[in-house]
Amino acid sequence: MVDVMVMPVKAYLKGLRKSIAITVPMFIAFLVVGAMLPRSLQEALTETLGRQFAPMVNLPPLMVMVIIFLNNALKSFVAMLLGVFFGIAPIAFVAVNGLIIGLVVSVFTQAQGPLATVAAILPHGIIEIPAFIVSSAMGVRLGMSFYRRLKGEHGLGAEIIAAILFFLIYLVPAFLVAAFIEAYITPIVLSLVIKS
Repeated sequence: MVDVMVMPVKAYLKGLRKSIAITVPMFIAFLVVGAMLPRSLQEALTETLGRQFAPMVNLPPLMVMVIIFLNNALKSFVAMLLGVFFGIAPIAFVAVNGLIIGLVVSVFTQAQGPLATVAAILPHGIIEIPAFIVSSAMGVRLGMSFYRRLKGEHGLGAEIIAAILFFLIYLVPAFLVAAFIEAYITPIVLSLVIKS
């Protein structure tokens, strides 16, 4: 039973190597860009992000978890499916996420220090970031399949079905666990680090 469950995952991820070779460098590049933006621009963007997330501050953790999960899972799923159009949407998605995370890391580090930044991002980010990078890579792969379909090859339908199933079976639980950690665990870890 273990082999049956594990091998398809390994095989599918192996097939994503070319796509991951695109999404990971894209994420890292825009992470650096976000971290190196001028301070005035960082502050303006941070203020905008703060206004967007302000309504969540007083919500109970369960509601925060649901909102985070739906936001991350739905956006990743849509970006992945839109990747069928030459992979543009998932590449833009991973770039924007890299930019935002780089921005947040820079601003938070300047305000609270590197240890607090690690505490604020690592607990849930260690699951969430790979999940959306993989989902973006799946979208890029769909774009490659669509390009091959234009050249007369078949298999696009099977690729779409495989991507949807993989997303539902493996990435949805990953986003759910990451949202739980972000809502319940990360605040505790962060408060302990800041107090110390």
